Amino acid sequence: MSVKRIENVYEVTQRLLGEIEPQGESNIDRIRLQNLKDTINLTEALTNDIILVARHQNRAEFSMAEAGRKANLFIDDLRERLEEPRTETNMECVSKFIEHYERESGQVIPEEYVLSFFNA
Repeated sequence: MSVKRIENVYEVTQRLLGEIEPQGESNIDRIRLQNLKDTINLTEALTNDIILVARHQNRAEFSMAEAGRKANLFIDDLRERLEEPRTETNMECVSKFIEHYERESGQVIPEEYVLSFFNA
């Protein structure tokens, strides 16, 4: 599928589902919340389709394995993108905890020590 065709499919889908970004105005946001729910449902269905294709990554048939590997790569990339913000947030929490602990107790605690509790 060409880039232009993908852009057209994306634009048509956005028009069909509607805008999802809340605006802070109740009447608009009520509609956009429903649009968001519909967008999530579509995204879940498409993601499930991709997960099913990823099961074929180790098939003997070249074309099936190729599709499976492509789907699996997408899943890995998506997983990484979703984990990245959490990691940043977790590190911010760790830093704030260390600062609070040092301020309250007067003791210095190494970051590695705190992180070891998360990795245990």
